[in-house]
Amino acid sequence: MSHDPIIRIENLTFSYPRMTRPVLEDIRLAIEPGEWVILTGANSSGKTTLGKCMNGLVPYSTGGKFRGRVTVCGDNTLHKNVSELAVSAGFVFPNPEDQLATPLVEDEIAFGLCNIGTPRDEIFRRIASVTNRLGIQDLRSKATFRLSTGQQQLIAIASSLVMQTPVLILDDPLSHLNQSTSEKVIRTVRDLNAAGTSIVWISPDLSETFEFADRILLLDQGRIAFNGTPRQMIHELDLRSLPVIAPQFLECSFALVETGLTAEIIQPSLEETIDKLRRVVGRKQQAPEIPPKADSRAAAEPMVRFTHVDFRYPNGVDALDDINLEFYPGDFILLSGWNGSGKTTLAKHINGLLRPTEGTVFLGGRDIKGVPTSELARKVGFLFQNPDHQLHKATVREELAFSLRNFRVPEDRITEKIERISEQFNLKELLDRSPQELSGSEKKKVTVASVLIYDPAIVIFDEATANLDGKETKNIIRIIEEYHNENRVIISISHGIRMWAESTRLNRVIIMKAGRVADTGQPERILCDPEIMGYLNGKLLPVTQIARSLSDRGCSPLLFSTAQLVEEIRKTENHRAAAQ
Repeated sequence: MSHDPIIRIENLTFSYPRMTRPVLEDIRLAIEPGEWVILTGANSSGKTTLGKCMNGLVPYSTGGKFRGRVTVCGDNTLHKNVSELAVSAGFVFPNPEDQLATPLVEDEIAFGLCNIGTPRDEIFRRIASVTNRLGIQDLRSKATFRLSTGQQQLIAIASSLVMQTPVLILDDPLSHLNQSTSEKVIRTVRDLNAAGTSIVWISPDLSETFEFADRILLLDQGRIAFNGTPRQMIHELDLRSLPVIAPQFLECSFALVETGLTAEIIQPSLEETIDKLRRVVGRKQQAPEIPPKADSRAAAEPMVRFTHVDFRYPNGVDALDDINLEFYPGDFILLSGWNGSGKTTLAKHINGLLRPTEGTVFLGGRDIKGVPTSELARKVGFLFQNPDHQLHKATVREELAFSLRNFRVPEDRITEKIERISEQFNLKELLDRSPQELSGSEKKKVTVASVLIYDPAIVIFDEATANLDGKETKNIIRIIEEYHNENRVIISISHGIRMWAESTRLNRVIIMKAGRVADTGQPERILCDPEIMGYLNGKLLPVTQIARSLSDRGCSPLLFSTAQLVEEIRKTENHRAAAQ
């Protein structure tokens, strides 16, 4: 690589207005042309702020105290305005609504090019190229704010890609995308990187890009705590102790080493991990067939029933087509599918935010046609994908009390509930702050808490863990697991299949495709099926790939969680030891 960095940061310290503690402290960093750098760490560790320092958004759009020097493509960011720096460093925001500025998709993608005077023919050539690569050609004539959040994220990414900047900074760009679409984005970014574009990939989730990175930077409370290659990282740090989402194959490797397997199995890629495990795990007889679990719900009455439900939006888009589904007490459901497949639309019919164009939705055996949404909300809690669509009170305390007061809960009981849930979600220091002052992850925690606080029997979580670091993601899932019981229904709408697959409570998966239920069943049948996961995830989960590769060593191929694989290999090794 060149010895002249494309980004150089010298002694950078920054604090936002009205904050006494710096968000970034004494950052020293050089990024070379063509380098792919992952910037990771806990929520509020300074990742996004550091990324925004690289294209001038900090301090220009934020104010605050800025000390030090940042140069991009040789330009001092304090000597250029943001529009001038935009031709050097593109930036993709984690929330597409913070980025989209025009009503039509094609205009949005063309916006930056028009601002810098790109010839018309070149604009259309670039738009065609990028939309084809991302598979969004059919969205070009659509209204941006009528798209799903995932589709909006793709438009935001396309708007940055068409600029063809020498530096591309992407802040958690996959958080709203299904896995197959994520792979298209990654392939496109990899191609740009191979052609010489420097990539700064900001995310607490290392699972999708770990193998492609040249370098990983770990931020901890505004300081660089680690700066090295992926291979150095896995040998110098225990990724499970970090607030990041580690690749599933690495979590398996670390856990297996704890059971006594050699540390040689800890490798920076799935392929190398499988190769090492096949050398280490002893051969034994073929794994026995495991019969499917019996469905204990057969005698239960469904809490929710969809009967031949169709739904068409006012703009003429058919979003649901002949939905027939039942949700039973004790269901802990992962509802997944491609962006725009109808997941959120389906869920909004359960609490009456949307009403069927045709067909019927029953709640507790009662047709909910004509039942006010306010009445349905007593039984059905709903977490919106974007916290800003849900938070509306002056303080976090008032936000948590809102539903309780609507349901006429006594004030002393409200105080007691707020005390307990703020302890559970670590919100005590935020209770008297405005929700609009909080970080994205803090807002997410407040919205989850505001739903669970009033004990609805059915809770729908729309991307409950999006944009959260590994520690917060596991904590939110743990709290939801503890809330779940045999009389409640949990529906998690998520593209984060891998994290929800780790839940021991997960007992059902529903897959949506083009407004229809493509499949539904027990997790081992859905998540271990190559065809279904090929559509949904692009490939089988790493755990399942490892299990299938070890099936001749006695491992069942129907595994999808780290705990399952570790236990299966432990049993295999114990069996081999006993036979010797």
